[in-house]
Amino acid sequence: DCSEQFLADLESRLLLLYTGKPRLAKNLLQNVIRNWYSQDSEIVHCFKSNYKLAEECWKQVQEENVDGVGKCLSEYWTIKKKLAPGSEPQLIKDVMEALKPFIVGGSLAGAGGGGFLAAVLKTDADRAKAVEEVRKIPGTERLTFHKATVDRKGLEVVIENA
Repeated sequence: DCSEQFLADLESRLLLLYTGKPRLAKNLLQNVIRNWYSQDSEIVHCFKSNYKLAEECWKQVQEENVDGVGKCLSEYWTIKKKLAPGSEPQLIKDVMEALKPFIVGGSLAGAGGGGFLAAVLKTDADRAKAVEEVRKIPGTERLTFHKATVDRKGLEVVIENA
C-alpha cells in the first residue's frame, strides 16, 4: 500500500490532457502484431524492455518516488514509438517539446496517435505556465486539460444472486 502523502503528491503533479484527436489504435496495433509475428528483433527487444520497465515502475511506486514514475512514463513512450511508428503525430511532438521544461516524464495513453496524454510535473513546475506554453502551439484549440486522481479502492465486482 502507498501512503496517502505519496498519492496526494502524485495527484498534485499529474497533468492529464486530451489531445482532441481520437487515438488510431487499429492500424497501429495491426503493424505491431505483424512485426511481432515476424519476430523482428527490434520489436522483440522492445517487448522485453517494456516488461522490465513495468517492474521498474512498480519499484518506483513502492519506493513512493514520483519522479521515478514520471521517468518510467517517458521510457514507456520511447518504447511505444519504436513499437508503433506513427504513434506520435507532429502535434504530439510539439506538445511534448513544449512540456519538456515542466515535466519529469509523460506518454500518450493507449496505442498512441491521439487520445489522452499523461505527464508528471516537476516538483517546482508551474502547472498554469505549462498549460500556457502548450496553448501557444497552433492546432491546440481542441486540446483540453483535466484533473487526474488515483483510485484508492480499485475495481470492485459485485455479483448479485438472480
